[in-house]
Amino acid sequence: MNIIKNNAYIKGVILPSGLTRIGDSAFESCYSLTGVTIPLTVTGIGDRAFGGCSALTGITIPAGVNSIGG
Repeated sequence: MNIIKNNAYIKGVILPSGLTRIGDSAFESCYSLTGVTIPLTVTGIGDRAFGGCSALTGITIPAGVNSIGG
C-alpha cells in the first residue's frame, strides 16, 4: 500500500534518517508537494518517484545517491 502516491494534500515531506531508497512512484501525482528533505543515507531513487509533482520547484539530492530511475 502506498499512502503518499496520489495525495493531493501533502505539501512537504521530511524523510527519516536511515532510509536507503525512495521507491518507484513513491510521491507520484502529489500535485501540491513543494518540498522534500532527503536524508544522506538514501542511495537510490526509483522510477517516477516524483512524477507529476508539478509544484515541486527543486530538490537536493545527496551525494551518496548512485541510482535514479526514469
